[in-house]
Amino acid sequence: MLPRGARIYLELTALLAVGAVALLVAVHDGPLVDRAWLVAAVAALIGLEHLFGTRLVRQGPQGETTTHEEAYIVALALLEPAPAVVAAVAIGFAVGSVVTRRNRVKAFFNVTAMTLAVAVAMLAVEALGGGTSGSRLAILAVAVGAVVFASVNRVAISGVRQADAQPKQDKAVFVFNFFDELRGRRADRSRGSRRA
Repeated sequence: MLPRGARIYLELTALLAVGAVALLVAVHDGPLVDRAWLVAAVAALIGLEHLFGTRLVRQGPQGETTTHEEAYIVALALLEPAPAVVAAVAIGFAVGSVVTRRNRVKAFFNVTAMTLAVAVAMLAVEALGGGTSGSRLAILAVAVGAVVFASVNRVAISGVRQADAQPKQDKAVFVFNFFDELRGRRADRSRGSRRA
């Protein structure tokens, strides 16, 4: 059974995702999709890539599977309107959840959290002038969007772990999970430098 805090967090994430997508569609000027075949192809690649993701073990039975969605987001944001990027990622993650037979609750969270992260990132891209103009500003806008995506995604994952934490556990689960990946990368670099 899903703890009450985790259920509320999942519902809130879904509502925020819907709100962010609605806001993006409202502020976007122009067509929502330029090349539907490209959006479909990227969605299929994102979905299939779930079969080849890297599994990171976290505390207890929890883990995180990583893929290269940032690369798809950046490339697509330079080629397609922002709403198309969100659609490709949302569809891709839904397909990936089916392909990997992910538990429905985790699948729901993954799709809504990724949709939220990409929608907020694309709002940042739109605020900076959009990513499809081919200008240097477009490249900067997409780079800022990638940072926003990574941050919102990290907050979403850390938040659900905090919401799912047992009452006896440390209340700093959110902070620990948010910085866990950074600590791991620093540790890997320091081990590598000692071996050299």
